Order: sequence, then C-alpha cells, then structure tokens
Amino acid sequence: MTKADERRKAAAHVCLLRAASDLLHAENQVETTFGSQNSYTCFFAQQAAEKAMKSVLILCGVDFPKTHELADLRRRIPDEKDWAALPRDGAALDALSLWAVTARYGDGWDALTYATEQDAQAALRLAQDVVRGVQQGMAAKGHPLAPERLPKKLQTTKPQTSGDGSPSGP
Repeated sequence: MTKADERRKAAAHVCLLRAASDLLHAENQVETTFGSQNSYTCFFAQQAAEKAMKSVLILCGVDFPKTHELADLRRRIPDEKDWAALPRDGAALDALSLWAVTARYGDGWDALTYATEQDAQAALRLAQDVVRGVQQGMAAKGHPLAPERLPKKLQTTKPQTSGDGSPSGP
C-alpha cells in the first residue's frame, strides 16, 4: 500500500468515525425527543449518512463537491459489490438531504419546518443503513474500522485482543 493509499484510508476512517458519532447523536436525540427536537434527529441522521458516503469516496479516491445532496454522493460511489448494501433509493436520499439545512434554518426564514416523529424515525433508519453499509463495505475491502474505535451502540463485532487480553489494532 502506498503512502497516498494509507493517507486515504486514514482520512476515510476519520470521516466514518465522525459519521458514527453523528449517528449516535441522532439515536440519542430520538430517545429523548419532544416536538421540534425531531428536527435535530433528522439533522444528525443526514450528517451521519453524508459523512459515511464521503468516507467511501475518500477511500476510493473519487473527487466530490462540497454538497449535502446524498443521492449525488451515492451516484459517485463506484458500482462495486462491496458497496451493494448502501441504499440506492434516490427519493429517500433526497428527502434525508433536505434536513441538512431545513433542520437548522427551517423552510424559509418566516416559519420553521419541524420534523415529525415519523420523519425522525425514517431519517434514523436510513442513516443507520448507510453507516452500516459503509462499515460492511470497508471491511469487505480489507479496511475495517477497529470496532473498539466506534461508539458501543455501533460495534457489530467483538474487538480483537492480543495474547494478553488487551485490544489490538488501531
């Protein structure tokens, strides 16, 4: 692996860790949500999906614009079997993309648009699918994140340990 490949892998892992952190915020919001707080669940879910997809593009060396448009990011991801688990529903991705701005500023400056509980649940499910799809794809490509570096709720495998029982890996 070249130094450029190592840097890309490290940058992709950092981006995916940020996605996992945003997903954890979304999950925590949904557990404590009331009224307008659903918008924050949607915002963090959108951010998790966006950062997860960008981590794939970074790993694959694909250039991408500064954008919150998830369907556009998904189209840029190479059509490889390792990324097959990533959602492809453009309408659902477009709907989630709206929360990048709407959750913070509303649907115009005169009146804020608040997410419903159903919006929050749908956003969370889609973001979970994206983040887990990226985790699976990276593992299939031989670039898994060490599970102990993920928030406990996102750890899907047990951390590997060295002979003395301490965690191994990055």
